Amino acid sequence: MVGKQSTTSKKDYKFTREYLAEDTYAEIKPLLEENFKEVDFDNKKVPLNQNIEFYYFLQDQDKLFCFICRYKGKMVGYIITMFDVHPHYQNNIFGQNLITYITPKHRKGLLAARFIRDHDKQLRDLNISVMTYHIRAERNFANLLKRQNYSLFETVYRKDLI
Repeated sequence: MVGKQSTTSKKDYKFTREYLAEDTYAEIKPLLEENFKEVDFDNKKVPLNQNIEFYYFLQDQDKLFCFICRYKGKMVGYIITMFDVHPHYQNNIFGQNLITYITPKHRKGLLAARFIRDHDKQLRDLNISVMTYHIRAERNFANLLKRQNYSLFETVYRKDLI
């Protein structure tokens, strides 16, 4: 007996840069909460309390890139990046990933690789010189980034001081 054929195709997914307006944020917020439940196991000391006004400020300064993954029109992932001239490398614009997420149901095949690849292409078109990701130890996707020609650059440690 032949297994059930998947009806999902590349054409069902769309990657687009979207303006972070109130309606877009309303779609992102439930995914953001899912994301933090997955990666922030001890969030009692430092609970999620996103400063959306800061995101709007970055966007108004043209320093925010909101890249959305939609499946048949429904948001299923995002990569949010801020970028600016780096104080140590003033001839270059550095992108820093603030958050990356794809819903668990859609984490299969090459979707994440295609999503990151298209994100990077759009950043290159904006003359971003360098892109960095901070990756949670609990949800380490370094191997995916290595396959996209990323290399280990820094290690970040955290200590709660409150």
